[in-house]
Amino acid sequence: MARIKSYSGKIPKRILDQYVLYKLGEELIIREISGFTSKELLHSAKYANCRKNASEFGRVSKACKGLRVLLAGILPKHNNLAVVNALTKHMRSLLVYETQHPRGERTLASALTHEEAIQKLNGYAFNPLTHLPLGYKVEDNRLELFDITLPEGVLWVGFRLHVVAYDWDTLEGTLHSGGWHFEQQFTTGLSYGFPKVEVEPRKALYILELHYFEETDGAFLPVRTEEKGVWVVKVR
Repeated sequence: MARIKSYSGKIPKRILDQYVLYKLGEELIIREISGFTSKELLHSAKYANCRKNASEFGRVSKACKGLRVLLAGILPKHNNLAVVNALTKHMRSLLVYETQHPRGERTLASALTHEEAIQKLNGYAFNPLTHLPLGYKVEDNRLELFDITLPEGVLWVGFRLHVVAYDWDTLEGTLHSGGWHFEQQFTTGLSYGFPKVEVEPRKALYILELHYFEETDGAFLPVRTEEKGVWVVKVR
């Protein structure tokens, strides 16, 4: 790169096919052309891996968007960009378990036919700002909760259970939600049923939604909303 401090007349944008010129303040900068063109990116063999990564990233992003649309009324509104980026990153990591297709053509639908991918999706937290303040297990169509620890100053916690039927091929689905359950601190003994939905294997996400609440005149009002938790507790 070189700086031209004095010049006159019309300035060309390029010199031959090797150098580009542009203004920077009162100076004129000349530098060698580097990087790549869109034509090279689309057709050059040296960018083959870039094209494969972009293709897979696009499919994963589209699948994640479809899921987020279904969960629009459930996912936390705070720090939405972090929710979006974390989900895309996590779902893209599942492609390593996809063995049916070559790199560049892998899909989440195929990845989720493998038990390893299912296990990595189980327990996923949509809100990276929160943690699960309790223990749980899912048996049949029921969720058992135990050992909850409420933050200082919080007296009530609310739970809602959902089932998302989502086709990872067509990216279409439905959301089935239960009602709210309000509880205070406990150690064991709580059990709730998920909505009953007929779904093909590995296309159902069992989801736990958790909010902290305060009770005012018999009404429950959400508090500490930035800590709202939404987890995939089971893929079935």
